[in-house]
Amino acid sequence: MKRILWTLAACLLLCGSVSARQPVYLFPEFVVGHLIFHDQSQADVKLNFDALGQKIVYYDGDNLMEMTHLPMLKVLEASDRVFVVKDGLLCEVFDLSIAWRTSCGYSMSYIKYRI
Repeated sequence: MKRILWTLAACLLLCGSVSARQPVYLFPEFVVGHLIFHDQSQADVKLNFDALGQKIVYYDGDNLMEMTHLPMLKVLEASDRVFVVKDGLLCEVFDLSIAWRTSCGYSMSYIKYRI
């Protein structure tokens, strides 16, 4: 019985720490990024990417905001790195040869959007 109680207590502690997790950012500090959306609108914002939450976090004035719907974004350029959205995931572009080699595989469809 004691073993079950200890196991339950450990699970409750772990669940509590997971729900209060800190974001894991891609960049060590917020950087200015250039966003291009599918409707051809563009924006330059101070941003970072929360890798665990899979969301872009950015400043709108002094307010910290979250962009949780990545499919509306086409291209993100930040800190000399290029990212595209493929299948709802933010993928980094590693190679600008005939087909872009990204962290999510190969993609031919985004070549025309290179700035």
